[in-house]
Amino acid sequence: MFRRRRAGEEGQVTPALLTAVIGGFALAVAFVSLQDVLDQSGRAATASDAAALAVGQEHEEALLGVFGSGVGNQLGQLAGLLSGTPTPRASAVAQQYAAANGADVVDLDFDGFDVGQRRWEYTVTTRQKDTVEGGGTTARSESTSRVAITIASGFCSPGGGVGLIVNGVCAGLPDLVTLCDLELNPPPPPPPPPPPEEEEPGPGGPAPEEPEEPEEPEEPEYTPPPGLEGVGCVNPLEILEMDVKLIN
Repeated sequence: MFRRRRAGEEGQVTPALLTAVIGGFALAVAFVSLQDVLDQSGRAATASDAAALAVGQEHEEALLGVFGSGVGNQLGQLAGLLSGTPTPRASAVAQQYAAANGADVVDLDFDGFDVGQRRWEYTVTTRQKDTVEGGGTTARSESTSRVAITIASGFCSPGGGVGLIVNGVCAGLPDLVTLCDLELNPPPPPPPPPPPEEEEPGPGGPAPEEPEEPEEPEEPEYTPPPGLEGVGCVNPLEILEMDVKLIN
């Protein structure tokens, strides 16, 4: 049985219904704000990951470019990559990929080559250009990512130095440079010995012999390490395998 409305009840909203409507609206606003915060955090992580991976790939390309320039030129060119100096374009590449994801690079750190781990590391921190606020919570607009450029195979460290595995032997970079130089610039053959001079006796008999000047000691001939006999110039690009990935 339906109750008939009393006079003056038309269009009224009960306090309970009004409270429920306001509460539901506030909850919806809070949910949207929280979703914006989560989206912002996700975009921040994407920006730092993209920037870090791009820097790692740039470092790999710079390293392979050095190796591809010829083993005879590597000692000097590798000095920067094996020290605490990042590849020259690291900062520009990181900023390029961060900007593509709506962020700026606020910090870029580089760890020089770790012989034990056989890798280089970059740490990139980015900050989103826009900030989302809502429900008393502010999104973390900064994100940090790390990338490692690892020599997966073909590398060795004789005596703590730098080398490549050639013919199953750990060949140090100085030996590889020497072997390549000997192939490109072989030493000339030694000159033939001069013919003996015939001495003519003088009026008073044979002339006294002049003392011979001491000969300068010859540099010892280079002997390649065992297993590297006959090795000339090697191409590091055919020996080394690189791996670039994000790390925790």
